[in-house]
Amino acid sequence: MSDTRVPMTRALGMGALPSFVERDAGHRCLERIFDRQRLPFALIDNRELRLPYMALQQLFDDAAREVGDRAFGLRVGDEMTHTGYGLWGRYAASAPTFEGAVQRTIQTLPMYQSGSFMSLARYGSHAVWRYRPAGLTGRAGAQHADHVLPTMLSLVRRYLGDDWVPDWCELNYPRDPDAGAVEA
Repeated sequence: MSDTRVPMTRALGMGALPSFVERDAGHRCLERIFDRQRLPFALIDNRELRLPYMALQQLFDDAAREVGDRAFGLRVGDEMTHTGYGLWGRYAASAPTFEGAVQRTIQTLPMYQSGSFMSLARYGSHAVWRYRPAGLTGRAGAQHADHVLPTMLSLVRRYLGDDWVPDWCELNYPRDPDAGAVEA
């Protein structure tokens, strides 16, 4: 028997998306993208509410198209930190060590969103923290994936310092011709 549960997440994950869309494309545009995803506008003011994870991913992709910005998701993520994920992010950041914080995100991810997966693995002198979101694959969901990256980095920098940079970043979608906007 297959699992038919719909992966869910919290509206906290939309971060500054509503204010960016409203500023860059107007209130009517923001209403349209919520309508297309069949999401209640009330999510903007009730960020602890749960919504289908795929709808949030599509909301990000739709907003980026409307605004016309390949780096839209990354810009939203740059406005967030790990604490933007509410109690879950604050719990992770209260760990005494970096590895402890990452282990907390891995162990408690299902409390924040369902269907996604995190892992931490060592490869030689590197530790690789991976996040595999539920839902969309390929280019679909890329904007949401981009928005997660800065928040993951903010948690790492809490422990390793503001100047720390990774040797590389992996994303869960194929590189596209406009990837330079995100890579920079």
